[in-house]
Parts: sequence; structure tokens; C-alpha cells
Amino acid sequence: MRTSLRAKLVQTMVATLVIVSTATLLVVAGMNFYTSKRTLRTIEQHLRTSIEEKGSGLVINQALGLRDLVTDNAFGDVARLVERTLEKDPQLVYGLFLDEDEKAWGFASRQGATKNANDWKRLGIDPKAQRSRGVQAVYRHALGQDVFEFSMAVVDDKGVPLGKLFYGLSDGLLRQALSEARSDSRHSLFITV
Repeated sequence: MRTSLRAKLVQTMVATLVIVSTATLLVVAGMNFYTSKRTLRTIEQHLRTSIEEKGSGLVINQALGLRDLVTDNAFGDVARLVERTLEKDPQLVYGLFLDEDEKAWGFASRQGATKNANDWKRLGIDPKAQRSRGVQAVYRHALGQDVFEFSMAVVDDKGVPLGKLFYGLSDGLLRQALSEARSDSRHSLFITV
């Protein structure tokens, strides 16, 4: 009778230990998973904010610089500005300046631009779309990839519209950073468990 009482006590202790261990493991894993999801959302928000600040700063500065070039009808200078900007920044997918008559003064893309005056139309931009004042930012698909497109109207000192400026920033940096963060999060969860 003593052995059966001792066996029952051991079984009860083992069962209690298994239940408590399993519950602890599930709670730790759940909390880590929830924390990693929040961290990923925070990282994504910071990256999106950084991309928006970069794109907005780019179009604001260039819109100011383009005012005089467009007023002076410096077609070549506008084209060189767009091309050089694209060359210097590997994150940019395309750059475009359209005058009010929808004529492209400057267009450059990572896929290269031909001398065809309507080459920019493969971007799928609707120049007649109503745009409000200031910088416009949209996330869309262009030239076979997802981009953050930033655009702004270029106006002279009196507020007369001269054209529109567009730049597309690749979302590759965002996707890569989120992929690395997810991988680190999974690795951390595995180690914690």
C-alpha cells in the first residue's frame, strides 16, 4: 500500500510539473510573439516615415529648383537634373517632370528611357488626375515593382502652375528590413522557448 501511495504522489507531481511547464512555455511564447509583432509594426512605421521624409524632401527641393529652369525654358537642364538625381540615388526607380501640356521635359528610369517622347506613359501616371497642393505620396505598382511615388506641382512665384514633378522610390529597403526583422524575431522566439 505504501508503494501505491508513493507512486500516486510521484504521478501527481509529474503531472503538475508537466502542466505548469507547458503553461509557462505557452505564456512565454505568446508574450514573445505579441511583443515581436508590435516591434515589427514599429519598425515598419519608422521606415515608412523615413521614406516619406526622404521623398517629400526630394520633391520639395527639386520643385523649388525647377521653378527658374522651367520659367527660363531650360529643357536640357531639367532633363539633366532628373537624370542625375536618379543616378545618385539607387533607391529611386524613376523621375519625371511634365509641363502643363503633358510634355515630358525630363524622364529617367532604372530600366532606361528611350528618346520616345511618350516613354514616360508606361509609368501609368494620369497627369490630369486632380492633385491637391503640396506633396502627394501614393504607394503603387510601376515598371514591374512596388514604389512609393512622390509628386508635387511646380509653380512660379505668383502661383501659376508650370508642371508636375514625380519620383518613385523603391520599397525594396522596406521589404528587406522587415524580412530581417522577422527573421531576427523568429530566431529570438526560438531561443527564448
